[in-house]
Formats: sequence, C-alpha cells, structure tokens
Amino acid sequence: MTANKRRAFPIVSTSEMVTPEMAKELMQLNTGNFRKLDVNVVTKYANDMSAGAWMTNGDTIKISGTKVLLDGQHRLMAIIKSGVTVQCLIVRDLTALVGHTIDDGKARTAAHWLAHNNVKNANKLAATAKMVVLYNKGYWALTGVDAGRTPTRTEIIEYGIQNQEALQTAIQLGIKGSPLVSCSTLSSIIYVAAGGEDAKQFPTVVWFADRLSLGDGLSSTDPVFHLRARLTKAAGTINRLTEYHKRMLVTIAWNKTAAGDSIKKLLKFSTTGPTRTVPPDTILLTPELTE
Repeated sequence: MTANKRRAFPIVSTSEMVTPEMAKELMQLNTGNFRKLDVNVVTKYANDMSAGAWMTNGDTIKISGTKVLLDGQHRLMAIIKSGVTVQCLIVRDLTALVGHTIDDGKARTAAHWLAHNNVKNANKLAATAKMVVLYNKGYWALTGVDAGRTPTRTEIIEYGIQNQEALQTAIQLGIKGSPLVSCSTLSSIIYVAAGGEDAKQFPTVVWFADRLSLGDGLSSTDPVFHLRARLTKAAGTINRLTEYHKRMLVTIAWNKTAAGDSIKKLLKFSTTGPTRTVPPDTILLTPELTE
C-alpha cells in the first residue's frame, strides 16, 4: 500500500493566531501522545513568548484526521502558560501513522545557529554567552536552575552576536584554564570581570588566566595557587568536582585576586551540611576598572 492510499483525508494547512483559550481546546485532542510533556521545555517556550522573543519558524501544530494532536503539545501549553497569543501553522487531517516520523532529527542548538552564521568558536561562544546571560539574570550562585531561569536559545544567540568580539577575546584567555576548568566557566568569569570589554587590555585578568594555566611565579598566599591545588587534587579522583563547584571556586579565587587579598587556603566548597559555604553571586570587576 502506498503512502497516498494510507491518507484517507485531504490535508489542510492554515496560519492561525492561537489564543490561550484556543490552545486549551487543541490540548483536549492530546489523547494519544506517546511523548511525556516536558515542563522545562514548556517553561522555556513560555519565557520566549512572554518576552516577545518567540518566532514562528515554520514548525506546525499537527492534528490527525481522527482529531488527535500529533505534534505541538509543548507550544500549546506554553501559550496557555504565558497567556500570549501566538501565530501558528496548523496542519489538519494527517494520518495518525505520521506520528512516528515527528521529531526524528537532531536538535538544533544555539551553537549550530552561530556556526551557520560563520561565528568562530561557535560551541565555546554559545556556552560562554549562556553563562554570562545566567550571571546577568542573577542566577550565578544557584546550584541548579530550572527552565524558568536557564537562558533561552534566543537569548544566547542574541547576546553572543551582540557581544561577539569581547566574548571571543575572553574565550582566548579562558581556553588556558583547560583541563582544570571548562573554557565556558573561566571565559564567562573573565568576560564579566572585564566589564564586557576586551579582557586582554587588563593585566590582572591576563595574569589570572596565565597563572591558572601555568602555575609558575605563585606564592603560597596567592588565591590562584590554592585554586590550582584544589582543582588538581580533585581531578581524576572519586571526589571529582562538578562544574558548578569549579565555577564557585574560580569565582572565589578571582574575587580574592581582584581585591588584592592573600589567603592561607581555599576552603572546601560545600552546598550541604554544617560546613555549607555561602556561594558567591558576584564577580568583581578587575582592579583596572575600579581604580
């Protein structure tokens, strides 16, 4: 049997303004969806809609000829959650058999889009931009962020494009932290510390990145000395540090460096228990910007 013979209904495609009320009606057709609703995805979409950043990209709301919603539950729930009316392309009267062919491709990321637009270091730039947007939202010190706080793909792309030059410079310095800490962690701290400017023009920032990389010329009271010791000790052991812990430790060491403080040791960073450490939620500007 051919695909054309399987389709018992003429396919109808329309462009419609879907209100929250209409979205609720369409969600009543969501009776045979084998994909569990992901609340994080709904929140991401709803945030974009509320911020006016949602774009109609040609993806469709798909409904079978037997009145079953085949695709679009996350977009419809986001419309309901945000209370925003969104233009949608709706395809009706599809055969239910097309359900297994939906979402069968590889997801497109912010890095994919940046690379497609000839942005160098697209993966690193997207990851760094995400961390900077996270910081700007005030969520730097959180151990975990839900989708309502995680930067959306649109936010990452827009920030990355608008601040591309300074981010690229921060990435060049951030790469020096590998393998002790991820490039995005060090690059984002460097970028913020440099006030979003060309980080290479600030000697303290460059010194910090170089010393973290090389470890030479450090005294036993330098915050970077203790940061390197802490990161190196945890590397390759059963007590490996999460990237969040590394981010907090690098932030603490940078803030001590920026303030000109000497330390005897870098305290163990713990988010639980009686020795819980208060995580730093601010990255100090390099001294050259505050003198």
